[in-house]
Amino acid sequence: MSDQLWLFDYFPESRSLPSEVRAPRVEQIRDYLNVQSVAPLLIPADCTDGFAGAYWKRPEAYLDTAVRDGISSLAQLSPEAAARDVSRLEQDIASGEWDARYGFLRSLLEYELGYRLVIAG
Repeated sequence: MSDQLWLFDYFPESRSLPSEVRAPRVEQIRDYLNVQSVAPLLIPADCTDGFAGAYWKRPEAYLDTAVRDGISSLAQLSPEAAARDVSRLEQDIASGEWDARYGFLRSLLEYELGYRLVIAG
């Protein structure tokens, strides 16, 4: 996932979790697979899959404990960090700060977060 996702601004510890640091790069995948093509995987605004970037347009979803528990990088946060981060996100949504900084996302139908579709033969 790309550093451009606003989620890292609110949940900064998630960036350094082992599950995030270990994510292989395409160059590493080429060492094991005969990669034929690599294409950006645009994430639709109404994505409901539940991975970290799924709710890029709907920050309110990340306030839901069940949603966060289903996202491996957020579920690994300490209870203290999660509570602090959720509180800040909730305050920024309520005050309009989130929309002032990231509201442009609400008008998009899809977004490029750095995910890639790798096709190997």
